[in-house]
Amino acid sequence: MTGAGNQVGFFLVPRLLNAGYQVVVATRHRRWAVEHPSLDWHCVNLEQGFAVDDRIDAIVHLAPLSLINNIAQQGARIVIAFSSTSVTAKRRSKNARERGTAESLQHGERMLSLWADRQRAASIVIRPTLIYGCGLDANITRLARWIGRWPIFPLCGRATGRRQPVHADDLAQAVVRLIELDNAPGLLILPGGETLAYRDMLKRIAAVMGKRRHLVSVPAAFCRIGLAAAHAAGRLKDVNLAMLERMNEDLVFPLDDWMATGVSPRGFQFDALEITRRGMHSGRRGG
Repeated sequence: MTGAGNQVGFFLVPRLLNAGYQVVVATRHRRWAVEHPSLDWHCVNLEQGFAVDDRIDAIVHLAPLSLINNIAQQGARIVIAFSSTSVTAKRRSKNARERGTAESLQHGERMLSLWADRQRAASIVIRPTLIYGCGLDANITRLARWIGRWPIFPLCGRATGRRQPVHADDLAQAVVRLIELDNAPGLLILPGGETLAYRDMLKRIAAVMGKRRHLVSVPAAFCRIGLAAAHAAGRLKDVNLAMLERMNEDLVFPLDDWMATGVSPRGFQFDALEITRRGMHSGRRGG
């Protein structure tokens, strides 16, 4: 498993160990500790390459797709990797960097397929929606961090665009099942089990955190001015106008692909305690 320091890895490593697998982990950051006789953990920089034991049967690639070619291995039966629904959601974004992200993800998916063909291995690409679950994401955690600090949450317009946050542990369960399947689909879109409006997602987070917050709708023109001012002041550098405007866009995907995994994704079950423990001070992605 590569990139196990992220939140899918947080749930997946113990699930694989409990299922009786021998697990070899290669990751740059070890943000949580698991000690187990069947776990072999390597802190490595995949950009410099990593040779995987030829006896490995399955590879779970949680690291960026672009790093798949840096893995030297022969004999794996299957490789499972994570992409994102951003491949389609950001393809026509007004923001050039977001369009570049979508193109990079799509290119990475092609790289994975070619890499698997060379290894004579089956390949599965998983495209999840907003992943959350243990405070290691840069989406739900960032929203929770704002809600925890400020009494007002500004929204671009009405923020009625629908979302499907997916729990990292549901994705971990899906991976365990997919490893055991002989004829799994090559591409799976796995959204969360509940669809709710962006503003309702914020209300749910605030309620779980025990915070009374005012959601204030701001016209798009003022959002543009306010964001420009924030950037000029050196703040909110990781936020762009397309992100704000997307609060009013539906990013909804069918649940059909979950059937192949035998897993039923849960509704949006936000855990404020996990956010506080792991994400409130960083809001960074695992890797």
